[in-house]
Amino acid sequence: MYCLTPIVLAALGGLAVPESSFDARMIEAPAAFARFEGTQSRAKAGEKTLYGAPLEHHVDSENFSVQWDGDDATEAYAQQVAEVLEQGWQTLIVEQAWPQPVSADRYLLRVVLDPSLSGSGFTTTYPSDEYPEEYPVSYVSPGFGDDSYPGYSLSVAVHEFSHMIQFAVRDWRSSPAEAWYWEASAEWMADQGAPDIDTYALSTYWYAVSTPESYNSTTSYHQYGMLLLPRYIEDAYGPEVVQRSWEENAGDAWDDAIADATGVELDALIPEMAGAYAAGALRESALFYTPDPMAPLEGEDEGVDDGELGELGSIYVAVSRVDAARFTVTGPATVRYATDGAWGAAAPEDMYIAAITRTEAGTIRWGLDAPTDDTPDSANDTAPGLQGPDHEGCSCATGPSSIHWVAVLAITMLLKRRTP
Repeated sequence: MYCLTPIVLAALGGLAVPESSFDARMIEAPAAFARFEGTQSRAKAGEKTLYGAPLEHHVDSENFSVQWDGDDATEAYAQQVAEVLEQGWQTLIVEQAWPQPVSADRYLLRVVLDPSLSGSGFTTTYPSDEYPEEYPVSYVSPGFGDDSYPGYSLSVAVHEFSHMIQFAVRDWRSSPAEAWYWEASAEWMADQGAPDIDTYALSTYWYAVSTPESYNSTTSYHQYGMLLLPRYIEDAYGPEVVQRSWEENAGDAWDDAIADATGVELDALIPEMAGAYAAGALRESALFYTPDPMAPLEGEDEGVDDGELGELGSIYVAVSRVDAARFTVTGPATVRYATDGAWGAAAPEDMYIAAITRTEAGTIRWGLDAPTDDTPDSANDTAPGLQGPDHEGCSCATGPSSIHWVAVLAITMLLKRRTP
């Protein structure tokens, strides 16, 4: 995923944004959108109409108008987009009762197909006399990523629709660290809305290769990988609790909003997420990328300070069976010990993955106590590894050093895609 909505949020807030990613439509509606002549007359009784004039081509469904100019897309592809968006509407709006995007009670939601975007898509809002609170428009790059991962761009379309919903329930000015949970939630919502398209899981790569980053980091696309948090909340508390974190926050900072929704502070919630992730216990864990876990050293030689492990960032250490009793962690961290499908606060006697999450400032150290005379010989003992996703062409993916080069190349090419 390479959604440009974080750039939109920054641009709407008057902040400097990278010139290569900025699109004037992020902050100003195209002139055609403000023209209304003849656009209302084509609707039948009871049908929604388009707010503003359409582009050269459009495919309309019950709730969406998928539009494009020239040869930017095809009618067949636009029809696919409209169908997956209606599927997302049925799940998110009808079944889960998320609030409708602004204007959706009367007008079709406009989705523009444009291959010139510098990313996979973005969603923004425009003010008008009828909608001073601003109505949403999404832009999607047609076919983005589909050659490597069929259906990728359709998942992007549902991701962008999710941003339309988010704009309806959340003031983007609400807190200084906004974008991370918008993107984490939109990737999770893309799976809710189109569960048969599993390409959303590719975004866990960005967590797997940067687990030490702060939970709210937007460095190296970390925010997309944090879909693991709403997935854990869904598994532990139900999908309605993720929704509650959006609808009932009254503009609170995200750590407070999530804590209010779940009843658990974030510094207790994220260690559990890390444990469930290491154990492969999250729903669809088999699709997720996982890091290459470290091996502990003798004498607690390993350590990280505040600059190396961000706020609620995590590291994963693989401990073998013979070393299980000697592994120790000291410092301001919460540790969850994961085995196959299970995790907890107590270290098991068998091999495990230690998920170590920083909870306060200070140096964290981990390693093995000095061996005793009765310490077993570690020969022929193997530390556990984390299971990677079973994507086509990528049968093993366990971190930055061992993720299959084909998958890395494909994702890198997606992110480097630019208009000629």
